[in-house]
Amino acid sequence: MGKDKKYKIGDCLECSFLKNRKLGVIVTNVYHNYYDLTLTSLDSFADLKFPEFQDSMVFGTRSGSIEETEFIVNVRMLKSNVLDKISAVKLIGNIKLNNISDIDGYGYLKSFEELESYFDEEIATRVQKTKNAEKFPELGFMSSNLISIKELSL
Repeated sequence: MGKDKKYKIGDCLECSFLKNRKLGVIVTNVYHNYYDLTLTSLDSFADLKFPEFQDSMVFGTRSGSIEETEFIVNVRMLKSNVLDKISAVKLIGNIKLNNISDIDGYGYLKSFEELESYFDEEIATRVQKTKNAEKFPELGFMSSNLISIKELSL
């Protein structure tokens, strides 16, 4: 982990955008110059609370088999010196995460605002594919889903 970072692995962040829209984001890794950020399903115009993060779904997928399932996250990277300076980000709490060793997708963000755009592009597809996977579990592997944060926490 790089020095002088404002956030650490497992931090639950409320990210505020225009018109007071708030999205939930979890820091899933910290590097020298970047944070790995994983979006949650939290989308609200009210302040987010820590219990909401504990019960949330995150952008990710399943790997392996029904008998031996591994849960992996989708990641957007943002430079730490950019995120650390944004006043529209509020630390809500921290969830102790299992070692996240694999990811289902990586992307680099040029700006904080791209988080909101990515959420808007992805959320409807992820909700639908998650519903399909609930009916037919074999469809939930290596697909754009939402997975329970409880599957990633200690």
